[in-house]
Amino acid sequence: MAQLVWPLAAVMLVQAMLMVASVTVPVLAPALEFDTGIESRWIGIYASLVFLGALVSITLGGPLARRFGAVTMSQIALAVSGLALVATAVGNLWAISVCAVVAGFGYGLATPAASQILAKIAKPGRHGIIFSLKQSTVSLGGLIAGLIVPILVVGFGWRVATLVIGLLVIATCAVIHPLRRSQDDRQPSCSTEQHTPWRSLNYVLSHPRLRILALISFTFAAAQNSTNAIFVTYAVEKIEMPLILAGIAFSTMQTTGMATRVFLGWLTDHLISAVRLLGIIGLLIAITLSMMAFINPTWSTSAIFLFAALAGVFVTGWSGVYLAEIARIVPHDQVAVATGGTVFFSFLGAVIGPSLFSLIIATIDGFSTAFLAMAACAGLVGALVLMTHRRIVTNVPGN
Repeated sequence: MAQLVWPLAAVMLVQAMLMVASVTVPVLAPALEFDTGIESRWIGIYASLVFLGALVSITLGGPLARRFGAVTMSQIALAVSGLALVATAVGNLWAISVCAVVAGFGYGLATPAASQILAKIAKPGRHGIIFSLKQSTVSLGGLIAGLIVPILVVGFGWRVATLVIGLLVIATCAVIHPLRRSQDDRQPSCSTEQHTPWRSLNYVLSHPRLRILALISFTFAAAQNSTNAIFVTYAVEKIEMPLILAGIAFSTMQTTGMATRVFLGWLTDHLISAVRLLGIIGLLIAITLSMMAFINPTWSTSAIFLFAALAGVFVTGWSGVYLAEIARIVPHDQVAVATGGTVFFSFLGAVIGPSLFSLIIATIDGFSTAFLAMAACAGLVGALVLMTHRRIVTNVPGN
């Protein structure tokens, strides 16, 4: 049991802390605007820069995890992201922008490493629940940030908030250090050519089932990360909620997302194929974001919290399903490479989506239009997946 529990707990902790590092600045965006003049409606650009950094590192993460060890790479990821968040306290636009990219670089390094560890410890028929447990901590990280960051901002200022959270992320390196001996499966003798970054992308693009997962993750990640990036600003500026209450609403969204990821993982292990479920989720994302587009200050607090909870269920609950499916359909020794290549497209969506979201808001002053645009994209992909997934699975040899 210990061979499962401790590696899984370590992976979950790493994922949670990296998520905290990634969403801290979006959560404190209204306070950042007051102090620096950087308009909070452009915070989607920050989120895009985070995932631009992750986009660079995700294709390197798989080969590096195999060469230097998954736990070692997780420690490096934590150190990089934590230091970037600490440096954000400098407070000027260029420093914040560069730190966003560096923090994202750390975030991207950790995902293939986590998949390599989990693929090793997950028993057949349990990939869905194991990978969804790991992904649930993405929402746990958002929950922690939504609760703690506004309190730190109100009590001590946004700069102290970034310093405290950054140091906590770095400290996590020491917590997972004991697992290096058992979980660092290093292959230092592997050739450089075999592990070039583009090998991950070529592997995904040549595999029919990975291609459809890449399309799904691109579109859903655009919707998810746009919502995560803009939600607190939307709540403060459009719905006129106080920052701490907006942070609690954001945490509510993360809480339901955390629970949903585990439940959806169980579903794919027992009741429904992962790709079909992802198609259904695409339609539900479209419905949820369409409804969210019309929230206004006249709505009750309980109604706003209800829709935040629904966004957590449908907009943020899907990622464990597709990561588990990768581990199901490729050989164990290719999981890190396949994950890196597929998550590349997820991060690409996370780069494009929030920037597009902020651009729509800034040019036409339309939160509602931005939400509806994301809803339309997710709904179209969900419908396409439901119409084509049976043919794709049938035509893959050995499946």
